[in-house]
Amino acid sequence: MLLPICFLLFAPITKPPVTRPPLNWSATAPLLEACSCAVPCPCNFGESPTLGYCHTVYAYRLKKATYNGVTLDGLVFGGGEADKGAMGYLDLRATPAQAKALEELAKAVFAKGGASGGTRKFVPTQITTSQTKQNFSVKFGESGGFAADLILGADRKTPIIVENNVTWPVKRFSKGKTTAFRYHDNVGNRIEVSGVNANLGEFSLSGGTASAKAGKAGKPIFVAKACCTPKK
Repeated sequence: MLLPICFLLFAPITKPPVTRPPLNWSATAPLLEACSCAVPCPCNFGESPTLGYCHTVYAYRLKKATYNGVTLDGLVFGGGEADKGAMGYLDLRATPAQAKALEELAKAVFAKGGASGGTRKFVPTQITTSQTKQNFSVKFGESGGFAADLILGADRKTPIIVENNVTWPVKRFSKGKTTAFRYHDNVGNRIEVSGVNANLGEFSLSGGTASAKAGKAGKPIFVAKACCTPKK
């Protein structure tokens, strides 16, 4: 009986694994985006960008969103990317608790594609967006942004649609063309072009899964590529 007793006395004690509660976030929003490529942006089809690089500005206007229990409905976040790197913008109207949650939500959404994932600086900013049946626009305070007209199809009534693009996590995009595009930021990026590609579409994302309105809720999809390609 001595051996079993010794074994019991000196057997290593294993601690139960520490489990962290899963992050609980979801977001439904229109994505308003423009880039330096000609219409349509070849990156959306898995091809090389028009100029050899693709610089982009984008905003997510949240219809319904939560991050770990913090409601973010009606707020906006976005970013700008060019050869100097990526910049992030958070709605100036957010409360301190919302601002923290909004930044984490932005990182989670950016990681789904289109926008570059990874580290970037976020700044509180007055973000102005507009969307009508004919046009849409984004402005990040003094940094600027873009305005675009929707491109109508053969019936001259409804926009041209691109589905299942390979960059942004949006299943159905209305195509646009910019009428103005001027942007600069604190990391040194500067974009000034006109008559280039723009996209408008709605997505629905949640922690680790994504679903388009036309798809099954909660069905996992691939992570799209980053749209921005730095200028060489």
